[in-house]
Amino acid sequence: MILKGTWGRVVLCVLISISLLIFHGNHAIAQISWITGYSIRDLTDNRDLQAGEPLVAGHTYKLSVTLLIPATQPGGVFIISLTDRMGRSGPIIWELVSQGYQGFDQNLFTPGQYNISFRQVQGSLTVAATFVVPQNYTVAYSSGGVVIRQPRDEQVITAAIPGGSVVGVVRLRVVDGIIQTYENLYKEKSNLISSGAIDRSYESFVKELLAQASNLASLGLYDQAISLLRSISPSNLPQPPSGNIVLALIGGIIALGAMAAFLFIMMARARSARDEALDKIREARNRVAGMKVRAQRFDKALAQELESLEKILGEEV
Repeated sequence: MILKGTWGRVVLCVLISISLLIFHGNHAIAQISWITGYSIRDLTDNRDLQAGEPLVAGHTYKLSVTLLIPATQPGGVFIISLTDRMGRSGPIIWELVSQGYQGFDQNLFTPGQYNISFRQVQGSLTVAATFVVPQNYTVAYSSGGVVIRQPRDEQVITAAIPGGSVVGVVRLRVVDGIIQTYENLYKEKSNLISSGAIDRSYESFVKELLAQASNLASLGLYDQAISLLRSISPSNLPQPPSGNIVLALIGGIIALGAMAAFLFIMMARARSARDEALDKIREARNRVAGMKVRAQRFDKALAQELESLEKILGEEV
């Protein structure tokens, strides 16, 4: 009886161990990224994107992705998905690039849909998706000719096992032409002092303008940030700096700050998501307060105007 009981316990332990191995084995497979690489062709500009380069709203792309399926799972399938935030460039989205993958099943492969499926067979697979980034993809708000833009970090491609285990993603940054213009212009203007194009006596004012352009961009006001950056020009800054130029620069900064604040008041009244808008108003109020402190060193009257604006924003929240 003792021997029988001992063997029973041994068998039970073996069965439990096998079950745990199967569970952890499948879990480990799910934790390994199956996506080993990808490449992107910009069909609008007819060129290949470099590593880290963002997608641009309004452009059409062909994204090729390679997967390495680590193990065969009898009866198992996996799904590759293109986010439905992207638009169609035609009736066909997906293309099978590698023809030798043993898990291909014509009944599962639906190239006109956002999702395609394959049988889970060990091996390498390459597919490509062609899509359009919608023109207004980065536009968060637009009213009265004022546009708020936001770069987006989008999970464009997802590979998953049915049941919720994600086995690979392709995540890309998405911008638009205006955001690109701002980023390129900011880099250009940031180098004007170090390159000697603008006298170093203007360094503090150029840095102030760059900081406020960055503030406007962080609020989504890229068009206004671009206008401010374009004012940083050697032809606008003769040597040496005069008091009138100083006041003009500070006045321009304050005017743009006030416009940003007023815009978010409009958003709070017009949008149904009022809580989100109020957060933006608070952010604008804090930044106006910071500009007020800096303006006090140059012009008391301008500082008082900013203080009044700060109070108005305080009433809104």
